[in-house]
Amino acid sequence: MLNAPDSLARGTDAAGFVWTAREPFDRFYDKAAAALVAVRRALAVHQPLRGGEAEFLDLSARVAAADAAAFTLMFTAPPAYAWTVGAFRLTAAALTGRTPEAAPSLARHLEGFKALALGQHWIAGCDLDLAAPLAIELPFAVPGTPWILFGPPAAIAGLAAGRLIIREGRRAHRLAPGADAGPFSLRRAPVAEVDGAEIVLSPYPLAAAELDLRGAAQAVAAGLEYHIEKLELVRQALAMIARHAPATWTQFREVVRVIALQPPGASGYLAASSADAPGAFVTSAVDCPFELANFFIHEFHHTRMFVLEALAPVLAMAPEADAPVHYSPWRDDRRPLRGLLHSLYVHVPVTRYWLAVRAAADAGAAIAGRAADRAARAALQYDPVLETFERHARLSADGRLVWGEIVRAVREVQAAVRSAGLSGDEVSWEGVPLGGRGPTGRPRTVAESVREHALRFGVAGLAGGASAVP
Repeated sequence: MLNAPDSLARGTDAAGFVWTAREPFDRFYDKAAAALVAVRRALAVHQPLRGGEAEFLDLSARVAAADAAAFTLMFTAPPAYAWTVGAFRLTAAALTGRTPEAAPSLARHLEGFKALALGQHWIAGCDLDLAAPLAIELPFAVPGTPWILFGPPAAIAGLAAGRLIIREGRRAHRLAPGADAGPFSLRRAPVAEVDGAEIVLSPYPLAAAELDLRGAAQAVAAGLEYHIEKLELVRQALAMIARHAPATWTQFREVVRVIALQPPGASGYLAASSADAPGAFVTSAVDCPFELANFFIHEFHHTRMFVLEALAPVLAMAPEADAPVHYSPWRDDRRPLRGLLHSLYVHVPVTRYWLAVRAAADAGAAIAGRAADRAARAALQYDPVLETFERHARLSADGRLVWGEIVRAVREVQAAVRSAGLSGDEVSWEGVPLGGRGPTGRPRTVAESVREHALRFGVAGLAGGASAVP
């Protein structure tokens, strides 16, 4: 974890490091930047492409010498991290020369750096002349910006006086932001601006095949107009986070750069993120800002756990860590230990959010009922996961620190649920459609619902009612 335990031992707040501090993100991006530097050095010294890396070396030197603030904005937005990871891996493969396709794969990958350089120069307001144009399939998202290029396949030759230089066969177009030129148009994706945050609503930065981000294709199919239509809904959801989950919001507004939306019916209700696209995620645009905020908090904390895991594995490396054999109270399938780790981690801030929503005087009866269900339900669901970890998990040295803070936070949340007067005896809202006023048919309690789910998977011994909350 880049010596995280040493710094924590010297006085850094462990709980802050695990839950709220910016430090893990800073270390994460420092590590990624160091990987980019290592790639440049390795290519310059060893030249596995026998001169084919010269264009990348020249362009990356120009990027390093250009505006540092613009580089940061580009480098902390998708797809910069995924590109850097790929470059590091492919450079290592090309240097070993174990497979004949390693060098050609690296050469193709280095071409993608031109898009990152374009984003940096766009943000800095500088001209860029590419020695060889970058061939692209459209729509193309300019990295680190809200701008999207639409049109037929083409090549980008650079930037001049704030205009994209696009080559279409023998023709050249100079395309200004917000304008059309020939078959091309350059449009700005909507940007949700709330309390200092500027979050781009666009599927196109997340559509890269290497990200393999679940739901991204459906978000692309929904199109830019769909994202424009949902801008106010997203603003309301972000405002919910700022109001009811301020500890999350302080980080969220600094880290999250891109959100992609898909219609709820596209693949069921969905929220998905990727370790290769930190600060970005896809979610169903559920037409309720309280629920959408829940999805946002959930996926942001997946991102945070991805960052912690990238700095050092929480679970000791073992095949069983990825074996989907364990009961999850949040899923209808068996999960690996890593999946349970993520689920437990993200549900702590989500539960805190629902407790705050329930306590708000203006939430309304339906939202308050749903919030009570969510908070009481989570308090009952934590213990089976904690027991699974006690029995099966092998933690790394750094992982023991992280796990200890997760357990402490879980117990704090369970105590807060109990202090709020929630016991598990509340009426279950499971299966009630969004917008519904309440459960219908024979009422069940939250504890009964949780127990029924566990019994379907052969998990016995879950207590019911108030006794289930420690």
